[in-house]
Amino acid sequence: MKLHLDLACVKLNDTEVKLNTTQAKLNDTQETTTRLMEKLDNLQRRFEERNINEEIVMARNESLEFPRAFLWKVDNFIENLRQATAGRHRLASTPFYTERYGYKLRLSIVPNGDGRGKNTHLSVFIIVMKGEYDTILTWPFKKEVKFTLIDQQEDPVERQNVIRKLTGNSLKSNYDRPIGGENKGRGFPEFITHEKLHSRRYILDDTLFLQVEVGP
Repeated sequence: MKLHLDLACVKLNDTEVKLNTTQAKLNDTQETTTRLMEKLDNLQRRFEERNINEEIVMARNESLEFPRAFLWKVDNFIENLRQATAGRHRLASTPFYTERYGYKLRLSIVPNGDGRGKNTHLSVFIIVMKGEYDTILTWPFKKEVKFTLIDQQEDPVERQNVIRKLTGNSLKSNYDRPIGGENKGRGFPEFITHEKLHSRRYILDDTLFLQVEVGP
């Protein structure tokens, strides 16, 4: 009987050791899982922040006069110009914000011209849109806007970019706080003539690059 009890005690001790070992492994696994979940949460936050920065916030610019910049790549421009000759044809960029909690804007171009530029020019406009943060912003929109049509010459020294500036004006209803989806655009009906547009590499591989910079 004593021998059987001794064997039983040994087995119980072995079982207790195994249980303790198993518990320790479970604790290690739980800690590892917790660390992995924390890493996943951090990666998710970084991913969301990166998406916000890329999708709704203008890129930082080195210029102090114009600290924010947005670049619009206009594809299939020749076809859009051809279609525009048959009637009024307008293209619009993806909406963007001047900063994280700033004004919501978008660019608009009329390939065959609008107003005074009809049939002779490329027209360029900036449009103030209804945004998420309008209630905490100052109205009317008074920031200076600079448009740059980029000459795609390989040598930057040889480039002759077309640059036009638009100063904020409190008398223009285009810059008031939008009541509907967006205001009427402000810009340049005669931004560049069609003749000059085709004289250099403003259009390359059927693509045009238009940059807008916004003042502080």
